Amino acid sequence: IRAIKREHCRQFTSEMEQNLYGAQRKVWKMLRNRKKPVNEYVQTEIISPDIWEKYCTELYQDEETTETWVNEDETPDDVLITEEELRKRIEKLKNRKAAGTDNIPNELLKYGKKKLI
Repeated sequence: IRAIKREHCRQFTSEMEQNLYGAQRKVWKMLRNRKKPVNEYVQTEIISPDIWEKYCTELYQDEETTETWVNEDETPDDVLITEEELRKRIEKLKNRKAAGTDNIPNELLKYGKKKLI
């Protein structure tokens, strides 16, 4: 770690000397951000490949959790939705938002509403 810090200090000093005349903004920017590059090289804990593999397999383990949510209190079955109401609601959908329980993206509903309705 000391060797890395020394090398960084040497490199930092040489860049400062080059930019001292004519590029003062660059010098001040370097002074403000001088600790950032040193931290990139320092690794505090070495992770073994076995632990890394175990972590990744647990993280990306394929679990089939398909839950169906039914809220019967909210909307009774005899309520009719008109095409106009449906069009207005689809137009108000925001792009790049998570899909609902049907897993249909909002963009697909918005751009395909003529064929879907």
